[in-house]
Amino acid sequence: MKRYIVFLLILCVAVAHVSCMDAGSQTGQSQDDAPSTTAFTTNQTPELQIEQSQNDAPQTAESAANQTPEPLPEPELPFEGKIAIVTTAHGYRSAQEVQLKYGEDKVIRRTWPILYSQEGELMIRLLKQVAADPDVRALIIGQAVIGTNAAVSSFRELRGDDVFVVYVNPEEDLTEAAKLADLILTFDNEIVGQVVAEQAYAMGAETIVFYSSERHLAIPEIQMRRERMMDKAEELGLDFVDLAAPDQLDDGGRAAAQLYITQDVPRQVAELGVDTAFYSTIYATQAQLITQVIETGAIFPKPNSPSIEAGFEDALELGQGIWVFEGADREEFDGGEDKLIWVTKLLSISDEYFINAIKTEVAIRGARGRLGTWAASTYTAWTHIGAGYAIEWISGNVPQERGEIDLEVLNRVSEEYISALWQSHPVVFHPFTSYGPWQHHVVSALGSVVL
Repeated sequence: MKRYIVFLLILCVAVAHVSCMDAGSQTGQSQDDAPSTTAFTTNQTPELQIEQSQNDAPQTAESAANQTPEPLPEPELPFEGKIAIVTTAHGYRSAQEVQLKYGEDKVIRRTWPILYSQEGELMIRLLKQVAADPDVRALIIGQAVIGTNAAVSSFRELRGDDVFVVYVNPEEDLTEAAKLADLILTFDNEIVGQVVAEQAYAMGAETIVFYSSERHLAIPEIQMRRERMMDKAEELGLDFVDLAAPDQLDDGGRAAAQLYITQDVPRQVAELGVDTAFYSTIYATQAQLITQVIETGAIFPKPNSPSIEAGFEDALELGQGIWVFEGADREEFDGGEDKLIWVTKLLSISDEYFINAIKTEVAIRGARGRLGTWAASTYTAWTHIGAGYAIEWISGNVPQERGEIDLEVLNRVSEEYISALWQSHPVVFHPFTSYGPWQHHVVSALGSVVL
């Protein structure tokens, strides 16, 4: 009898302990409230709400990260049918966001195989499964990687033209892609040089320093970027300083490239003055460039990569308190648990988190008005914008014929998405324009922001 009573007591204690653990996990907090281990399920959204005190004293990113996210809003007014979103690992988070916005009954998420270039048959089977759902009215493919054309061709054989298909940054042959897709979204690389010069001028720069390597300048796209930046600088009355920098693929590697920037930016500021804007085509040096601009009081118009956070996450030490997803849909991945965890921890961070954290840390460092970035990250933005325009198509508000796009509606959808990200913060929008021989192949640099 005593043994039975003891057994019951132990059982009660164990149940109580498990219940406490469950309660803790439901709040998204670890037992010691460490923000770096905060986890959310796929039914939660990792938004930061950074509140300023009455005297506008900035918070630290760590204290902001410790805040409990507000409850999810109700999904927006539904549309007829469903949207299917197929992404690579990089677009995984954006598909989650669209599903949270409109509801799981309206948005289907699928993921391309990690080794997609070797899995053409699997890609075809995946889209055939999507096509089998008669309620699917739109298909967003971000990214349209190698093998997409064959998969979409099989999809079209089953569904014909009654589904609106969006390609994002296609790696496929564009002539064939234009026959299969209703809308093709790509980043406007040709306008980058002009946009950087205009942003530098708006931020008060008198000089632009352009860092690049011999390897980079052999790439036509980067050479064109340099020439357009130089031309726009001359038009605006800015001096243009062209400097060769070590490449991250040179013998010295990343360390040598980063050390050069760390040492050279102060030299250039001492010679040219603090109203000097710095730009580098070398991705590995973005964090060092931002750090030195902050320390010297110079100007950083924007990163070379079209994303909000490029370089800032390291320069501003935003790694602490990162919001992560650990409850993702494992069946959507074929790379095993290790790759799944890497995807969900490093690629599931919301743009809202970075916007709030970057703005906060820039204010703490006294660098407001001296740093800029892109208004949206392309991998995330294309999914939202493609879905938004597809809903307009489903609702009959835009042309229904393939190859015809209402640019006014597309730009409105884009601006609404970006404005929601930045709230009342000023944004310079870069509109979509048609590119090449196809009216439905559109390009945009989305927008620019001064922090």
